[in-house]
Amino acid sequence: VSTQSTGNHLEAQCFLNLQTLLEILRVELNKPYDISYITNLLSKVQLNPKEWEQYTRFETTKYTRNLVGYDESFTLLLLCWSPKQASPIHDHAGSSCWVKILAGELREIKYDVSDPSSPPKEISSAVAKTDAVTYMDDTLGTHIIENASATEGGVSLHIYCPPYTQCHVFDKSVGVAEGKRKALMTCASSGASSPFLQQNISLKTRCKHFASLNYFVNYLRNQFKQGIEIDSMTNLMDYVCFQPREWDKNIHFDQDRYTRNLIALDDNFSLILICWHNGQKTPIHTGHNNSKTIVKVIQGELTETIYQHHFGEFTPIETRSFKPISPAFFQPAEFGTHCIGNSSNTEIAVSLHLYSPPYTECEFQLDGVQKKLPVVYYSDGVENSHTGDLKSLENQFMAQKKVYSDFHSLVDVLVNYFKLLKEELEKKGSTESVKPDPSKIYRILKNVELNPKEWKNYISPNPEKGTSSHVAHNSHFSLFIVIWKPNETTTIHDHGGSQSWLKVLEGELEEIGYDSDLSISSMNTLVSGAVSHTNGLRVHKIGNRGPLSVSLHLHCPAYSKYHSYTKSGRRDSISDDVLGIFGETSSVDSPSTLSPRRDNNH
Repeated sequence: VSTQSTGNHLEAQCFLNLQTLLEILRVELNKPYDISYITNLLSKVQLNPKEWEQYTRFETTKYTRNLVGYDESFTLLLLCWSPKQASPIHDHAGSSCWVKILAGELREIKYDVSDPSSPPKEISSAVAKTDAVTYMDDTLGTHIIENASATEGGVSLHIYCPPYTQCHVFDKSVGVAEGKRKALMTCASSGASSPFLQQNISLKTRCKHFASLNYFVNYLRNQFKQGIEIDSMTNLMDYVCFQPREWDKNIHFDQDRYTRNLIALDDNFSLILICWHNGQKTPIHTGHNNSKTIVKVIQGELTETIYQHHFGEFTPIETRSFKPISPAFFQPAEFGTHCIGNSSNTEIAVSLHLYSPPYTECEFQLDGVQKKLPVVYYSDGVENSHTGDLKSLENQFMAQKKVYSDFHSLVDVLVNYFKLLKEELEKKGSTESVKPDPSKIYRILKNVELNPKEWKNYISPNPEKGTSSHVAHNSHFSLFIVIWKPNETTTIHDHGGSQSWLKVLEGELEEIGYDSDLSISSMNTLVSGAVSHTNGLRVHKIGNRGPLSVSLHLHCPAYSKYHSYTKSGRRDSISDDVLGIFGETSSVDSPSTLSPRRDNNH
């Protein structure tokens, strides 16, 4: 967890992703906690809308509760409210409840239900706007939450500590005692014995070697580290079973959508536990990112349908079933375009999926729009867990197409990568300079998705003038942001021997490459999200042909000089003012004290 999210830095905004927030909550809520501290922390947290929007699901008949992550001590839910939708009057079964408004405005109405003979009595009403945080527990009464808007949807993030599956709801038109009843809160808590299932998970699964899920995960890590391929691990999956406590902790069902619970993520594999309610199935999607896959059905039966995609139509061509007999192993080509799910209308199903290389994102198209079905994060605090450490960040950058991150985490990953490269050279007794793998840096920058609220802190208040601001700088690399005013271009230049990577964060740039005689060799349009790599000797020019654009630049080794050229081919200058090709520069921050700087003059 970066220093920006510690207790000493609550005066600053905390740009986090959901996985990091989950790990912070695990640390804070598994000990005696201060309600005001957690409230203050959540008020500073800034999540990337592109990340949490993956969990949103609006319905016209009811507000929806969508599981994001869980721990034994709490659950993290995203609630979606269509216009004017409201909860019933309810208590919280003894739990603490924090609500952070992510979008829209929600109204909270509190009620006193202490008199059993009288209807619930309204005691307060307040509207919470985007980024506001509220707190509620049973000592403060009961409440309703409703979408205050008649036209706009609302989204809120809820933390329940401890988790619960049932609470009391109240009818405000009759006496408290008469109108009080129990309600099932699906997706609010662990589900192995959740009452809404109306059946318990069987614990009679055959088990030979692995007495717990945690033991199995660590055993898998050791197997992969020893170079053993997933092809030979089918029998290992056959041996896994769960302790009752682990079933209760890891099984989470949603009545409206199947849940994908991320149990472990390594640079070699990912392990996902999928819970299927009656009749639930995946969308039709293609492949598993070239991963080999082992599927073990733990309970119930799954049916997979293979489709042929022709002229926009999906035609089923093959169907196969998976039962809890023995795990099934698949090569990447065996999946193709398919759909898998629980075909039973009466029974639930649970399955364990091992992927290598790691795979987490289920991508599909809906009405011509590319969608992703996100994972539910599991935080267990076990050593080598997939959450909360630097290795975890590196695994995410290499395993996922989109990693919602912040500058501190990105810089931490880069610093650690260059550190490891330097240590390898030192072991060999080499004095060569560090040379990164261009494809790895490319992939890290391609996959990272930064929060616009964070990088916009680096933009000058005057959009008519360009800006170039350092994010981080050390002897191995420099990382900076360039804000391009309309029609701004660089000079024709090289990078003085430094490799460089450019990622467009917003807008559209044009890159022109030149041969040694300064004739044009290439012209590329770089749209938002595109990444370009340039070796240290390449001569090029970059320009912004549209409105304001923003780009992120990484240079290795740290940019210390460049050469600019005229059209006649003469080398104009050698300068240490490397950002001069973009305009004036801001102060340089080291990775450990990274913070945005702005200057009204650029």
